[in-house]
Formats: sequence, structure tokens, C-alpha cells
Amino acid sequence: MGLSPDGGTTWLLPRLVGVQRAKCFFFNNETWSGEKAFHYGAVDELAEQENLLERAISIAESWGRWSESSRRSTKQLIDASTSTFMETQLEFEKLLITNSSLTSDFAEGVSAFLEKRDPKFGEE
Repeated sequence: MGLSPDGGTTWLLPRLVGVQRAKCFFFNNETWSGEKAFHYGAVDELAEQENLLERAISIAESWGRWSESSRRSTKQLIDASTSTFMETQLEFEKLLITNSSLTSDFAEGVSAFLEKRDPKFGEE
């Protein structure tokens, strides 16, 4: 069609599979099987089609048990890690962990740990 890729794929794919493999994907107009995408690191896992919804719900429930502030901070840290120096990343980690330690979710996490129970985040 004479167009370059869009939808953020030129930003995301090199970070997932490496620059050279991403170039091959685009320039060779490749289509990857699920197995190949998994092998290259473009997807985290494979699921049988008949189990896909069940697996997606299981992952969502697992991620939903995280503290919202912890999940948000972790995402920010991982996203920043691709464009910062180690020293900057360590400072960012220190800032976010300090901020997180002031939340009610942190207090709940500590209480749950000491009481040997699952935390109930987000419940004031």
C-alpha cells in the first residue's frame, strides 16, 4: 500500500522481540504463528482456543488482586526503564516506593502479611 506501519507497532515490537527481528517482520511482511510469536517473546503464553476466555479471566482476576497503586507504579517503572539510565531508574524506584509506603494499600499489605492472610486492597 505504500504506507509505513502504524498503531504503535514500530515502538512496541522492537522492545518485545529486538530491533532486527522487528525489521524482518515488517520488511518481509511476515505473519507469525502463535508458537513463533511466543518463541520470539511477542506474547507471554499460548492458550487453546476453547480455554482462551477462561484463561483471560484467570489472568484478569490475578492481576486484579494487586494493589492499584502498586500496579500503577510497577507499570511506570517498567515503561521508564527502556529510556533511562540505571541511576535515574533507582531514584525513580525510591520515589515511587516512598509514595507507595504512605498509602492505605501498603498498610493493608503489611497487616495481611503479619496476619498471614490475603490482602484486601482498595477497601477503606
